[in-house]
Amino acid sequence: MKAEAKPNGCSGSLVFAYYGPEDPDWFVLRSCSTACEFKGEAVEMLQRGDREWELTSAGFVENPSDVERLKRQIEKAAMFRLPL
Repeated sequence: MKAEAKPNGCSGSLVFAYYGPEDPDWFVLRSCSTACEFKGEAVEMLQRGDREWELTSAGFVENPSDVERLKRQIEKAAMFRLPL
């Protein structure tokens, strides 16, 4: 599978919050620079599927006040961070 090319200068990170074995949701904070197609911060909620974690359109938050509230919680419970 060929990786998608990212715009020149695009950078950012994904911060994955800790989740427990029984948790149905896994929260991810996405931060992207102004050079990216998606700019700014958003929170994505992955839901536990039959075999793996799944992303649904209902699990996407980009309202700044909601993102800021969730961002604080995700960063407190950060499990790992991946650079983009």
